[in-house]
Amino acid sequence: MFRGSQETLRLPSPELLCSETSTTSDDRTNANSKNSAVTFCCSVASQHHEWCQQPDVPTKLYFGCREASYGVLKNTEPVATTINEENGNSRHNEHNDDNNDNDDDDNDNDDAMDGFFMIAAESYPYALAGRTGAQVWPGSRILVDALLFPRPATDHKRLQHWQAALLRDNNNLRIVELGAGVGMVGTFLAAAGAQVLLTDLPSVVTESVVPTLEGNARNNKTLTTTTEHSNWLSLQQQPVFGIGRGFAAAAPLDWTRPVAEQLPHWNHQVDLIVASDCAFFPSMVEGLFTTVAAIFDLASNNNNNSSQPKLLLSCQRRDAHFFTSLEYVVAQIRARSWKCECLAWYPLEFEDDKENGVKDNVEQVEGESKEVFIFEIAPANAPNR
Repeated sequence: MFRGSQETLRLPSPELLCSETSTTSDDRTNANSKNSAVTFCCSVASQHHEWCQQPDVPTKLYFGCREASYGVLKNTEPVATTINEENGNSRHNEHNDDNNDNDDDDNDNDDAMDGFFMIAAESYPYALAGRTGAQVWPGSRILVDALLFPRPATDHKRLQHWQAALLRDNNNLRIVELGAGVGMVGTFLAAAGAQVLLTDLPSVVTESVVPTLEGNARNNKTLTTTTEHSNWLSLQQQPVFGIGRGFAAAAPLDWTRPVAEQLPHWNHQVDLIVASDCAFFPSMVEGLFTTVAAIFDLASNNNNNSSQPKLLLSCQRRDAHFFTSLEYVVAQIRARSWKCECLAWYPLEFEDDKENGVKDNVEQVEGESKEVFIFEIAPANAPNR
């Protein structure tokens, strides 16, 4: 069994504050929550980090979700209050059909969510996997935590490298996010100053990623579709949104099709690829890594002989039934002869699985460890760091 070392153990930063609330009908008039049942909010205790104190950095970011988060919030952080919970029933009832047969309000929520159900129409094997992109998972929060909340005394030297690159003034890092889901990681990296292209299945981009970018740009009064300050993103010929110190755009990217075919206007110059907990099933791992390999190759040919991009991948241990095991992911990395290093790992604390709406025989098995790992992955021919 793969284990992280004590030196790379990292506990969640107290400065990154998260919460979630049930989305009301009034909330759906906002661009980033019109198709959501839950609004996930992140705020930063800015007094602890210089990058957060700059006037153009948003103090809060919002993400519209189809489902409540799982394993993401601390015990002290607010969770979404459901109609059932307000009536004295436990939270997991919102996921329990037996307790909701006559719940008109829940039916109204489902009617408002038709767009998300389009995800199930994506080509096999991505139907169920695409649905996982409609909520926040631990890997997203943890990757944001590790990259944007430095601990110089204890962080791995390669993690410190990416922290410094992201948090310096005018960082201009060109980042591609794969499997962006609701867009938490890419939106945060843009707020910190990077140029981020967030990608996912077409319906996820339409129903989740674009509303996230539009809503956060509008909420922070930085809404723009100008490409004046982001030539790299403008090449994709998609709207570019100013968020905080940086910029973000979204584009569909199906892992079963060639990257160059889907992003024909992009010059493939990229500094970093990020992916957070987006390979839930073994069938997804091959598609993810095939896409990463294609970007490695395209970037190598277009980066003007500069350094090759790396992949930062957060991956949660899921060793139950048909979910991807951590060992399988590591084995597939090694099979490609890629260089791989664990930069950090976080232990997770879950409430009872049933209270989170996840059946024991599907998501987690009691007694299993539930860590999240952050790996830096590089092509075999990448220079030693």
